Amino acid sequence: MFFCNLYPSNYTLKLTYRNYTIERNVLLNSDKNLEIDFPVTHGVEIRVEDYGAFDMHNVRAIFTRGNKEVPISSRNGVIIARIPPGNYVATFLHGDRIIARFSMNVYGEMSRVIISSEESVVHAFLYYSGMILLIADILLFMFWKRQIKIFLSASVISMLLLSLSLPWWLLSGDSIKAVTKVTIFPPAITSFISTTSTYGGEINTVPSIIIQVFTITLYLIILSMLAVILSNLFKSRKKRMVLLFVSLLSLIISTILFSYFVSQLTSAGVGSFYGEGEVDVSVLNEQMENVICSWGPYHGFFATIFASILIILICLMEVMEKGATDEKKSLCIMGVYRKEAYINGRA
Repeated sequence: MFFCNLYPSNYTLKLTYRNYTIERNVLLNSDKNLEIDFPVTHGVEIRVEDYGAFDMHNVRAIFTRGNKEVPISSRNGVIIARIPPGNYVATFLHGDRIIARFSMNVYGEMSRVIISSEESVVHAFLYYSGMILLIADILLFMFWKRQIKIFLSASVISMLLLSLSLPWWLLSGDSIKAVTKVTIFPPAITSFISTTSTYGGEINTVPSIIIQVFTITLYLIILSMLAVILSNLFKSRKKRMVLLFVSLLSLIISTILFSYFVSQLTSAGVGSFYGEGEVDVSVLNEQMENVICSWGPYHGFFATIFASILIILICLMEVMEKGATDEKKSLCIMGVYRKEAYINGRA
């Protein structure tokens, strides 16, 4: 800012930026260069979540502008700071590892949620629990083959644990690392990108009914797991069949609901429930056009379908056992009648 042809005198310099105003008294008796700090700051609130969209703790952030750095530590997983307006590079660290980095423009109050590259502890626990249960189940079945229904039930539980830890739908970039995934636990659609300037992700904004459907799907998966577990605690075949039917119906409804609503969502986005082609990618402040991608249902969705097939097998075994029991009873009754007839004939 330059002022020319001013007479020597006392002046009042008044600077205004939005709702901020600052005044300085200036004695001008010769050419002068003045440097005035404008005390304007904006609030920045950033919640950092792991790759599975769960809250993180003990995160540090460094906001860099030019040669200046502003280090901030998180409070309950949230970065809260007041910084002057400008363009910054935000770097987030967990320990000594960089888990996210992107550029941000601060010209007002800002609040956002970012997805980091840190692996989810919750998803890792569910995944390894499901895998350990499946391996232990297979080993026990090899040495204890009589309990095939327990083997199938445990396999159902392991598949459903995996379905909670893995994405149900995934879009993946072939030329760059860009991923959009749908998870049921937690119910969310998240995107992540890795380029030279941006390393991180965000939660996608979708209609509330989509999140509600994902939440219902989560509850149905949990209901199915509980029904399978309870079915092994009852001796009554009728009660077991009812619980197995509830479990199977829950999975069928969940897969149909998910397929229908995600198909409606993707038809307005990438064009179809599964496929491949060029897609415009926009994550954080990174925008790229015509990125070659492939998309479709993923491991969590298929694990749920496989669990449904296993429940059908258990139901068939129950029906076959019932038929064998009824046939055995009929043979016993016929044997009793023949014996009575033989005794009466001799009499």
